[in-house]
Amino acid sequence: MIPTPPLSSAPKTSIFGSTTAPPGAGFVPAVTPTTRPRPLKPPYASGWPRLNLASWSLEPRSAAADGLCLNRLNRVGIHGYAAFAATPDLWTPVEVADAWETALTIPRHILIRGDNGLYLHTANIRNIEWLKFHGSDHGNLYGISEVTPLIDGSLLLLNPQVQRFWRNSTNWIWADAIRNTALIDTRCHFEPVRLGASLLALRSKFNNRFCKRLSDYWTDSLNAASDTTSDVTTHLRVSEATKSKHVFDVQYLLGLASTTDQNPIAVAFGSVVNNSSFQTDVTVTVTQTTDVSTSYTFSNSFSFSQSISTEFRAGIPFLAEGKVEVEIGFEQSFSNEWNTTSTRRLEFATSYLVKDVPPGAEASVRVICSTARMRIPFTYRSRDTAPNDTDRPSQLFIDGIFEGVDAYKTEAIISNGSRTTVLSTTPFSTLSSLAST
Repeated sequence: MIPTPPLSSAPKTSIFGSTTAPPGAGFVPAVTPTTRPRPLKPPYASGWPRLNLASWSLEPRSAAADGLCLNRLNRVGIHGYAAFAATPDLWTPVEVADAWETALTIPRHILIRGDNGLYLHTANIRNIEWLKFHGSDHGNLYGISEVTPLIDGSLLLLNPQVQRFWRNSTNWIWADAIRNTALIDTRCHFEPVRLGASLLALRSKFNNRFCKRLSDYWTDSLNAASDTTSDVTTHLRVSEATKSKHVFDVQYLLGLASTTDQNPIAVAFGSVVNNSSFQTDVTVTVTQTTDVSTSYTFSNSFSFSQSISTEFRAGIPFLAEGKVEVEIGFEQSFSNEWNTTSTRRLEFATSYLVKDVPPGAEASVRVICSTARMRIPFTYRSRDTAPNDTDRPSQLFIDGIFEGVDAYKTEAIISNGSRTTVLSTTPFSTLSSLAST
């Protein structure tokens, strides 16, 4: 993963992962006994990016979509941050800590598989919708759960086929709650805990225990009974319940681009001896040829690795020849190219004028060529196709990252026999501009 940049230069993105502000944005909820934890209504895009937030004295953070600052809520039933403050105040300064190892971003529609290798499906037994690990077909619609993130970081989980939310009923988890009940009843709230790249545990907010696969008369059913995640039956493998994706309307945020992975790739050397009897200027030419692997990657903030057929329609950022500005190519369609790598040959020839070389002295130039990659955030719309081949409504996301646009620079160490200087001959640029240095 890419290290978190300093706060002063970090991209300004909403912690909600979407340009849609959460309910309550733009006003402060009234302090009444009926105030409830509000979910992020669709399109809530990439779920709930869970950050470690603390109200320490640092600069206010604002959303890229609307410029609203995060403000701490301390209302009845609502304790957390929301982007609704138009101007900074006492409660807007926050410190953003690196929570990469524990952060979770969960897709809206998911499949859950237990430690027995079977999917979690609803099963109607005695007019109760039980949740049982007994499904082998990942395309079965009764195995899909729809995630609604709450402002405290917990989740509501809806089974769309029965239109009921999960509920802790004497530790057994049933899909029997309606929306109004689920919003205010902690028996319907589950806290996700990341265990691995595609592995999590769900802790019931009602009894503070982890959900597990349990056979106690009811076989292989979901039960909130474990005190620890060391119990392998609490391990839930999550994947996105989507057959394919169509990504379009990609808008790159070039003003938030950053350079990463700066590495030297080649060292070249050239020298000329001043054979005259007087001090003079000498031209030294340095040439180098090397093979360089280049790649570009599109990614989003989802915590879980996945392999879903994806069709993109977007322009590819590139550095135009002889320029240092990033440009966007013509829009094109391509599929399954989240990670594409190619190899190209890097050739450069540069000449340096070394001044005041003493008689009989050697003028030398040592050139170090370095490469770097650029990270460019982007917004996009995604239209997903469900396992039953029905198209879901498109959603707007702001969590895209494009990595690529290979750039190069050279640094020359020049010696005239009596003194040595270091010269950065180019900023990060394209190959062709190196040859013209």
